[in-house]
Amino acid sequence: MVIGLSELVDDEPKEVRLPIICGSEHLRANFISDQTEKTHDYKVVGWLTTTVELDSGLDTDHEKYAKTQTARHEFEQYDVVVCYLFSPSSALRC
Repeated sequence: MVIGLSELVDDEPKEVRLPIICGSEHLRANFISDQTEKTHDYKVVGWLTTTVELDSGLDTDHEKYAKTQTARHEFEQYDVVVCYLFSPSSALRC
């Protein structure tokens, strides 16, 4: 199963169901296709169902990726805007 980013809408949970497979040898790719069925001996032994949700835009999880001066500046601007939106009276103190 392949899930494209175009199938996931930002900030909306989506339930996905992924096969758990077992085979006599390692798979040569990280996905299962019609070709895999022709070239590998495997069987589906179960399913993993989970919910995924993509965060839109930046959030505090992205701070660790702000390694360049430009990225740090962009994250700082994000941080000020978020602080202002959630607490306008204390925006200058964030």
